Amino acid sequence: MEVSSKIQMNTVSATTPAAQVAAARYTQQSDRVATGKASKGPVVTAAIVSLLFGLVIGMFIMRQRYRGQEMVVAVNGSGIDKTEFFRRLENSGGDAMIRQMVGEVLYFQFAHKVHKTPSDKDVDAKLQELMNQPDFEAKLEASHLDVEDIRRKIRTDLARQRVLTRDVSVTSADVKRFYDRNIDPTNPDALYYTPDAAQIAVIVSPTLEASEKVVQAIHNGVPFEHAAAIYSTDQPSRGNGGILPAILRGRTTKKSYPGLEQAIFSLKIGQQSEPIKVGQTWWLIKCLDRQPASTQAFQQVKEQATLGAQLSKLSTANRDQLESEFADFQKHSTIQAFWTRYTKAVDLNPQP
Repeated sequence: MEVSSKIQMNTVSATTPAAQVAAARYTQQSDRVATGKASKGPVVTAAIVSLLFGLVIGMFIMRQRYRGQEMVVAVNGSGIDKTEFFRRLENSGGDAMIRQMVGEVLYFQFAHKVHKTPSDKDVDAKLQELMNQPDFEAKLEASHLDVEDIRRKIRTDLARQRVLTRDVSVTSADVKRFYDRNIDPTNPDALYYTPDAAQIAVIVSPTLEASEKVVQAIHNGVPFEHAAAIYSTDQPSRGNGGILPAILRGRTTKKSYPGLEQAIFSLKIGQQSEPIKVGQTWWLIKCLDRQPASTQAFQQVKEQATLGAQLSKLSTANRDQLESEFADFQKHSTIQAFWTRYTKAVDLNPQP
C-alpha cells in the first residue's frame, strides 16, 4: 500500500501546473539539443562536398590553363609556351611558307589543266618504293614528317616532272648515255657514282706551336673530341667533337689546299695525323670511318636517268613556252587571303 501510494503521489504531482511547466521546459531543451546534434551531420557533409567540388574545379581550371599555354621548353623553370613559340615562328617564316604552299597548289592545278596530273596509282607506287627502303622509318622520324606529307610531296614532284617533260621524248640509247655520263669517276658531278669517302674529325689551330700543344694534350690523355671542344678554332665543328661532313675523294678543293686530300685518305680508321698546314691554319686530322667507292646499278636508277635524259633534251624554246603558259595561268587565278596579314604575301600579281 505504501509503495502504491508513493507511485500514485508521484503521478499526481507530475500533473501539477509547476511540474507541467518544468516538464515543458525540459522537453524544449531536449528538443533543441537533439536538433543541434542531428543538424551537425548535414552541415559537415555539405562542407566536405563543397570543398571537394572546389578542388575539382580548381584542378580543372589549372589543367585547362596548362593546356592553353602548353610549354615547349623550360629554362631554369621559366617556360616558353606553345603560343609564343608559334607566333614567333610565323613572324619569321610565315610569309615565305604561305607563298611556297600557294605555289605548290597552283602548279598542281596547272598540271591538271595540261593533263599531266599523276594518278593515285603512280603516287602509291612511288610511296611504296620509298617505304621499302630499309632506313625509311628512321628518315621519316628524323624529318618530322608523316606518310601523308611524303605522299603530298611525291604528288607535287611527279606533277612538276610531267609538266617539264611534256612533249619531250627520249630513246633507250639517250637514257643509257645519260647514265654512263653519271657513273664516270672522272665526272665530279656524277649522280650515280660515289667515290670512296672518309669521315674525319679535325682540330684547327692558328699556328704550328698551338697545334703541337694540342698534340701533347692528346698524348697526355685528353680525348680527341674533348681537345677539339677546348682548342679548335673552327666554330662549326668544335661543338661536335671536330667532326666534318664526309670527304669524297676527288671532290675536295685540291688547288686551294694541296696535299690535304692525300693526307686524309692516307689515314687508317682511328689513326691521327701530325699537324698539317691548311691555308693559314694548322689541322690535326683523325680518321673516324672509311667507305669504299660505289656505283648504282642501271635498273636501280633507270627512272631517274630517263627523267634526266628528258630534262637534258628540253630546249630553251620549250622552257620559255612553259613559263609563259604558267605565268598566264597564275595571272588569271583567284587567291583569297582569309587571314589579312597574308594578303600581300599571296598577291602574286601586284599592281605597280
